[in-house]
Order: sequence, then C-alpha cells, then structure tokens
Amino acid sequence: MANRSYRNKTVVITGASGGLGTELCLRFGAAGARIVATDFNKTALTALNVKLAEKNIPHYSFVCNITDEAALKEHMNRRPTEFLNTFLLINNVGITHIERFKPQHSALIKKILDVNVMGCVYTTAFLLEEIKQTRGQILNLSSVAGFAPLLGRTGYSASKFALHGFFESLRTELAEFGVSVGMISPSFIDTGIGEDKEKPKAKIGKVMTPDIAADLIFKGAEVNKRLILIGRTAKISWWLRKFAPRFYERKMSEKMKVIQ
Repeated sequence: MANRSYRNKTVVITGASGGLGTELCLRFGAAGARIVATDFNKTALTALNVKLAEKNIPHYSFVCNITDEAALKEHMNRRPTEFLNTFLLINNVGITHIERFKPQHSALIKKILDVNVMGCVYTTAFLLEEIKQTRGQILNLSSVAGFAPLLGRTGYSASKFALHGFFESLRTELAEFGVSVGMISPSFIDTGIGEDKEKPKAKIGKVMTPDIAADLIFKGAEVNKRLILIGRTAKISWWLRKFAPRFYERKMSEKMKVIQ
C-alpha cells in the first residue's frame, strides 16, 4: 500500500490543545490536512487556534468534555461541510494519576477510565461511518503502560490496556472496509500531563519533546503502522515485557520506587 496522503482530508484530534495534541495538529496541518480540534480547556484551545491560523491551516475547533456523549455529538454535528468526511481520527485525549493505589482511589480510577477509554469510544462511534466511507484511519494514543506495568499508574495503565483490547479487536472488524487502526505507545513525552509539583516524578529514559513525537507519529501513520513505538525506552520495554517480564518489572520498579 502506498503512503497515506493527508492533503485536503479531515483529521480529527481529541485532547488537541495539550503539548502533543498541538504538535499533532500542526504536523498534520503542515501536510495539507483540515484539522478538527477538540479539548475541554478553552484557553489552551484558543491559543491553538491562533497557531493554526498563523500557519494558514484550515481548522474548526470546539470545547467539549469528551465524556459527555450527547455534547460531543452536538458539537460534531455543527461542523462546516468542509470538515466532514473524516479520514483520520487521532484519539489523543488522556489524563493520568501518579500514586500507588489506595482504597480511596476508586472514584479517581473511574474518572480516568471514563476519559481515556469511553471518551475514545464515543468519538470513534460517532465518526465510524465517515471513516469507513473514506477508507481512513484511527490512531490511539496509548503508552508503555498499555502493554507493560508501571508502578504508581494502576488506573492509567488499566485505561491503556483497555484501549489496546478495544481497538485491536475493532481493527479486525474494519479490515474489510480498508480502514487501518494503529496504536501509539510513547515512553515519556514532555506534555505536562499528570504533572504535580508536590509529588515526586519518576521517569525511565530520556523525555522526548512533543514536536519530535508528533513527527514520528506522522511518519508511522503514513505507512499504516499497527504499533508506533515512540522512543528507545518504549522499544526496549516492549521487547523486555514480551521475553523477560520479571526482569522488566524488577528494573522498572527500581526506577519508579520514589513514587509514594
């Protein structure tokens, strides 16, 4: 299959005004895509609109709580004609929590699952017929935590494992329509997600800048990669988890043990 072209095609990106989301909008926009951007942060989304306008990238954006399916449908139905016929959906939305599991965390973990899983399910459900008609793509922002355990990330890891189960199964259902489904698994990207100045931070390997990550995601999307591993740590973790899981868990725990 030839490389995908995004010129004059609609690309929908959730969680669009964060560090990685912004860079994804700019990168696909630079390739000629029309961008539909959504986020719950009105101020950050306004700043994104300015950046897209400065680059003369056609865009339509709206503020929405991704867990409100009715509101999401209402906003999507307001898209101007030129932003219909979605070719690529990037489920980039996500929240995290960095702390060892405690009995009082049940409600917090439900919130993480609602945003990280159901938010992606709602958006995919709404755009599914458009993507089938365009024989397009769905990309989902996962993580090393989507295929390997991370100390202090129980809720986040649960949500990312769920994404793999849902979308890898959906891939088999959409193959006959020429739709490709890919999972994006970075290690640590400097996006600001989950940052808390009052709590210790533990990361494995180097932290990647969002612009570099967005370019790697773009290149993986062009060639329909099913799994886009971003960064050396993600690649090493993938193989260690597969062939030496106990060794991976021991080394990961040593690096992450500062998390309380």
